[in-house]
Order: sequence, then C-alpha cells, then structure tokens
Amino acid sequence: MMVYKHSITTITPAKPILFQRDDEMVESAE
Repeated sequence: MMVYKHSITTITPAKPILFQRDDEMVESAE
C-alpha cells in the first residue's frame, strides 16, 4: 500500500500537500 501511494505521488503531483502528509506518516511508520 505504501509503495502504491508513492506511485500515485509521481503520477498525480496535483495534490502534493495531501501526499506530503502521507510521506511524513510513512517515515514515522518505518
């Protein structure tokens, strides 16, 4: 799921803020 979200970030950079929050959460989770 994390990889899938990362892929979406590259495909849809229209919502960088939304995905940036996910990235922070992913870093914390890892």
